Amino acid sequence: DRLEKKIWVINEKLKNSAKDGNSDEHKSLVTLILKTTKEIENLESMDDKLRIEAWKTPIPVIFHNFRGYDSHLVCESVGQSVNAHQIRVVAETFERYKTMKVGQLKYIDSQQFMNTSLAKLAENLDTNKPITKNHFKDLGYTDEHVDLITRKGVYPYDYIDSHDRFLETELPPFHEFHSTLKGKITQEDYECLDGV
Repeated sequence: DRLEKKIWVINEKLKNSAKDGNSDEHKSLVTLILKTTKEIENLESMDDKLRIEAWKTPIPVIFHNFRGYDSHLVCESVGQSVNAHQIRVVAETFERYKTMKVGQLKYIDSQQFMNTSLAKLAENLDTNKPITKNHFKDLGYTDEHVDLITRKGVYPYDYIDSHDRFLETELPPFHEFHSTLKGKITQEDYECLDGV
């Protein structure tokens, strides 16, 4: 606004100097207009740069225990799809990464802030969940739905042995949820999973 007003004032002076026939004043006013116009262009250019920088704001991708096994899977996949110079890593050790940035995506480990298992975190949630329940109720979900989606789920780790397993459209049978890592799941866990 200030610069636009300045240009208007200069234009008025320019009109008056042209009427008076004062060519020196006319030249200095034209120079002043050119400088002011350049100033406006520079400000607009700065605005564009700020918009571009805002666009580059990192988007957090949050994994629980990213420093552990998950980071290896992500790094392997990312390494195959982008150039190595696009990857920025803050490493704890050679094999444990605190954070990784690829383009605008910033992978972080939520376990660094909540150092316990997901099962324990889900267990510690307030069972009433008034804010969550009200939000989902507004979307048409029942309290039972909210209870199902806010509890720690179970996963058939040993059953998932190829990408083709992800194409299956039915829940694997109960016995497939036995895992050498986790052991067996309860019938209640399976029924909850079936309800999701």
